[in-house]
Amino acid sequence: MKSIMTILAIMLILAGCATTQFDVYRVDNTPDNVEIYYTDKADFTSEGSQDVAFYLQFEKKSSKPYWYIVCEVRGSESTEPPMKLVVDLDDEPLELQSERMVVEHDEKQAVEKIFFMINSDIYSKIVFADTAQFRLIAENLDRSTYLVRDDKVRFNLFKEFVDSVVMNTSVIIK
Repeated sequence: MKSIMTILAIMLILAGCATTQFDVYRVDNTPDNVEIYYTDKADFTSEGSQDVAFYLQFEKKSSKPYWYIVCEVRGSESTEPPMKLVVDLDDEPLELQSERMVVEHDEKQAVEKIFFMINSDIYSKIVFADTAQFRLIAENLDRSTYLVRDDKVRFNLFKEFVDSVVMNTSVIIK
């Protein structure tokens, strides 16, 4: 009985230490049976009439993994291609070109989702960089944000989730 109480006490302490909110969402009923998972959205520094957020998305197509940083732009003005995302990692800029854009409409406004493909090397650099800044640039748009510790923890947790649950592999993150 004493050992059960000790285990419960340890579990409560560990649960109290886990403060990072992390949710993963799955898109159902996709064409061609593509598995799609994505994370919570994080906001860019907002200036002007457009709200910009980013999140991570993973797609599994024919057993091949694809990672994306997705920037979501809401507002009355439409962004004009070409769009790029400058990922500044410890003062070393990496420029990503948009791969595709999807425009959806809700009750109030258009929502543009701009997809920037990344590989696992870029993913790791983002997670382990001392400073990481995202800057979304288009003809009539220039927004930037720094990733805070919780953003990097969410990036890491999402990769761990995909590797262990979706791809069914083991991963050790230091």
